[in-house]
Amino acid sequence: MPILYPVHPKWHNPTAEKKYTVAYCGGTHECIHNRVGDQWRLRRFVNALRTFPDSVHISHWPSIDEATATHSCVTDAEKMQILNETKISVIKNSHFGGYSESVKMLPDWDKYNWASHIDENWVPQLKGRVSESCICKNLMLVHRDPWNEIEHFLTPDKHFIYFDDEVDLENKIRDCLNNWDYVQHIAENAYKEYIKKWC
Repeated sequence: MPILYPVHPKWHNPTAEKKYTVAYCGGTHECIHNRVGDQWRLRRFVNALRTFPDSVHISHWPSIDEATATHSCVTDAEKMQILNETKISVIKNSHFGGYSESVKMLPDWDKYNWASHIDENWVPQLKGRVSESCICKNLMLVHRDPWNEIEHFLTPDKHFIYFDDEVDLENKIRDCLNNWDYVQHIAENAYKEYIKKWC
């Protein structure tokens, strides 16, 4: 069972002006382990969102993400301020890593749902970005994967919106920005749910 990452409510700044359009926090360093056909998928997600004016890519891996990162190695306070000033947050709650051999050494490894794609080095990983986006009232665009762990806590189309690939991501960012007054309540719903249950 995944756990929703706790975030102190001090990070919420309700008076912050939403001056950034869309943000992704994280590196694209996992790409070397991607399954065949998904090579550089995360980098494609970041490239898609960076086509929008006033978009943000926060990375702690400047040597890997030099081409797309707008902010490198920022403090938690700086990151949370940027997210408070952002409308949309892009989230990928899975991870590619080179550990299939070690997982297969665990007893009954094949009985666990999280190991269903271990031959592709692909596992679920509920990111702290979900909690951070809730507290900062970001509209979450979440990559749909085989596990969708976020649904243990939040409801699609009520608290966040799924996207399937970089083309769908770009289309949904554009649609959301063009119809902000119509979709803004989804971010508000996620904020209220998070405050009520996890703060």
